Amino acid sequence: MDDLSGAHHPRAADASLGSLLVPERLSIWAWVLGYTAILTSLSVLRSQLWLSTGFDLGLYEQGLWQILHQGLRMATSYTGQPILAQGASWILIPIAPLYAIGGTGLLLAIQSFALGLGYLFLRRIGDAMGVPDRTSHLAGVIYLLYPSLIGANLFDFHPITLAVPLLFGVVWAALTRRAAAFTILVSLCFTIQSSVIIPLLAVGLVLLILRRPFWALAMCALATLSIWVDIHGLLPLLANAHISVWSAVVPTPVPLDATLRTLAGSIAHLRTWEYLAWIIGPVGLVVLTGRIQVNMSWSIPVIAVIVANLLSTSPAASSPFSDTTLLALPFLFTSVLSAHAGDAPLTGRRRAACLIVPVVALAVFLWHDWRVSWPVLPPNTDALLAATALIPSRAPVVAQNFASPALSNRPIIWLPKTAVARTLPDGTYILTDTRFSTRLSPSGVLDALSTRMASAAQAKLAYSHDGVQLYKLIAPLPKLTS
Repeated sequence: MDDLSGAHHPRAADASLGSLLVPERLSIWAWVLGYTAILTSLSVLRSQLWLSTGFDLGLYEQGLWQILHQGLRMATSYTGQPILAQGASWILIPIAPLYAIGGTGLLLAIQSFALGLGYLFLRRIGDAMGVPDRTSHLAGVIYLLYPSLIGANLFDFHPITLAVPLLFGVVWAALTRRAAAFTILVSLCFTIQSSVIIPLLAVGLVLLILRRPFWALAMCALATLSIWVDIHGLLPLLANAHISVWSAVVPTPVPLDATLRTLAGSIAHLRTWEYLAWIIGPVGLVVLTGRIQVNMSWSIPVIAVIVANLLSTSPAASSPFSDTTLLALPFLFTSVLSAHAGDAPLTGRRRAACLIVPVVALAVFLWHDWRVSWPVLPPNTDALLAATALIPSRAPVVAQNFASPALSNRPIIWLPKTAVARTLPDGTYILTDTRFSTRLSPSGVLDALSTRMASAAQAKLAYSHDGVQLYKLIAPLPKLTS
């Protein structure tokens, strides 16, 4: 079809990023910046209410702090590896100076802005395919309202979210035959995280189906080069050991029959159908109102991401609101747009009908998130703030998962599970909240740690108020568990 062959639509010449002074572009940027402002505010509020966690905001904040102050090879306290070895996220290097300037707020704003940019590229893809403006705008609004997008955006910070506008851009560059932009965007994708290779290789297959062998070959060549550099060069240099990037993409090589059994088991599970309903459901009406195209090539990367997530051993990967699910969205919405290529603009009633399902889905998601996540707040935030203010910036710290992001700008911070299994050096500060826990620590660990601190001669009570206790070790503390 013409729209899938990369032919330029007449409006494409007027769809450049352009200036904010151009009224047509101003409306597009208004949606991008409006989304950024709202989601940044909610993300920062979530952080200020102590709803963020050590995994993942605390992990990346400590990693960025270490890049700035201790170099690229310093291992984080959370994983025991340098932060760049966490999925080969080289994009964190240029982000680190920005984090030094703006802290957590700017980090969350960067994430929201990146996801908001998906709307801009989605509109550009619609122009390239010949989709009516009203229809591509409707798809863009549904994208911004998508529960999967908002859920991943609100849950702390993940570098992989920055891949979303880049993947949209890869599709746009391929459709408009922009070789330089295609090469740059694909190369940038490989700096985000190793798991991005799955949808990108699927894009290479799509380009082959669309009879663009040169583009498909270029994609495979860039992927091979990126993997080779990571495996044989940069990652071993960081960790002084061999690190398999492929293990981050396909966790454990398993026989084909075992893989098929795992996939069959996933398909038979109710959670899988809930997962698929949340990913695909909100765009169902939009697709049905258009012409179902014979060529559904852009669905291949969607299927690749879904299958990879279902085969993963991590429950978070098969959550429709996780960061890994975001990799499917650029291609899901490209498929939606392809169903309306060359159609007449949607009428007001048809547009309103298409918004019903995503709006209802978003309302259900927000209601559930409000009932489950937001009420779980520490009742003593003033005491927590006072205690954290007493901890020196260079001191090792033991803190619960919900408190660790507030302490991540320091060399060492251990979670209770890790702390009780090691000898803690003198000068370590131990922060516990006897009135609140997110139940992420193993049963009995917090009680054992608090009891030991209260009776140990090695510990001095530095602060106690409203259930919050801060101890300082004046001598090494032997490990409590094996």
